[in-house]
Amino acid sequence: MPKVLSEKSFFATLEGVDFVAVCDLHDDRAQRNGNLYPTHGLGPVAQYMSLARGEDTFGRLVAFSSPAKGRALYAQKSDKLTDPAWKTLEFKGGDMNTSIIKTALGRTIMVQWDETSPRPYSRLNLIQGTKGTLAGFPNRMAVAGLTKTTKPLGIIA
Repeated sequence: MPKVLSEKSFFATLEGVDFVAVCDLHDDRAQRNGNLYPTHGLGPVAQYMSLARGEDTFGRLVAFSSPAKGRALYAQKSDKLTDPAWKTLEFKGGDMNTSIIKTALGRTIMVQWDETSPRPYSRLNLIQGTKGTLAGFPNRMAVAGLTKTTKPLGIIA
């Protein structure tokens, strides 16, 4: 992936970025809610968007978490968690968290964290601008007028 994809990038006006990290962690985070590992995805995204390096920076953030059904199930069935308190613990953090960040220039970032759901490990990066999109891991690209896309770009000439 390119190191910096700023406003003056190949993608024309950069509108937003998505990042999803899926890992397998079960530890002392039971009493916290929110995105418990935001820098894993946010650091590279800030680099791609050249945030806090000049004209744009983080603005507002909202975050939502799912219920902790998978965490509770893991605690009940795990042989690794030997303390009986784990079996009845009410987990505050959800199985998946979605955070939306709006920058000072109005660009958006979606960061998702899921450390419980049974699915393959992935780091899904999506950088989208007015004339192109780059999706990561594996890297894929669509650029108006240069590549075949799976859906029409509409008003883009």
